[in-house]
Amino acid sequence: MSMEWGVIAFIDALGFKGIWKAHDPKDVLASIESIKSLAATLKAKIERLDGWDLWDHVSVRTYMFSDTVGIAINLPPPKIEMEDIEYYQGVRQYMLLRHVVMMVSEVTGEAAISKVPLLYRGCISTGEFTCNDTSLVGPAVDEAGEYFEECDGAFVFLTPSAEKTFTQRPWQLRIGHPAYFVPYSVPMKKGKELRTLTVNPLLFLEKGKKQVAIESIISCFGGTATRPASVHSKALNTEAYLKHLLSWQW
Repeated sequence: MSMEWGVIAFIDALGFKGIWKAHDPKDVLASIESIKSLAATLKAKIERLDGWDLWDHVSVRTYMFSDTVGIAINLPPPKIEMEDIEYYQGVRQYMLLRHVVMMVSEVTGEAAISKVPLLYRGCISTGEFTCNDTSLVGPAVDEAGEYFEECDGAFVFLTPSAEKTFTQRPWQLRIGHPAYFVPYSVPMKKGKELRTLTVNPLLFLEKGKKQVAIESIISCFGGTATRPASVHSKALNTEAYLKHLLSWQW
């Protein structure tokens, strides 16, 4: 089976282990089910969209196990023939990445304000891979697997491959900066930082719900007096990021 270029997202919830101790397990499961339902709705929405002159049909695969969510979309065949193939492919790849970023933004935002808040972190990668209903394999999968648990806080960010897809998009798409790609130096484990682009979890929330989401996200880390050092650093990094989002022009 040949591999094709596409976009992959892997996200899971910080602090999910033992979450049943602080919340009614039925409420935890209900929150997960609401995210599963939202992911299915967004999947259907993307698949219904007209691909203009980019593609005729796009197929979105979603994978869920407990709090972990996977999204995979291979780039559909081109719809038209273009002399400037590099430009055309650059547009198509950027637009597919954009779809996934917007989908993840909605999922992470709604998860933060669900009855039992789910604090998602993870990454989005691009590149070659193949998949079926249960599994994914390929370089893009390997890169996503390498990065998705490496951030020290609640960040969903672009891996180097996905960041390159964004920064190398055709110049016509560089006029203005889309609000759903937020530049940030993401704190990583072992004190490192990754200068990349992040997914804004507040972007699609109604104005009155943005502050609710921020408070909900911070509350997930618990009180400062009872936090282990590893949790405390994640809380501080996440709070700094949320303050950055409030100042971000979007």
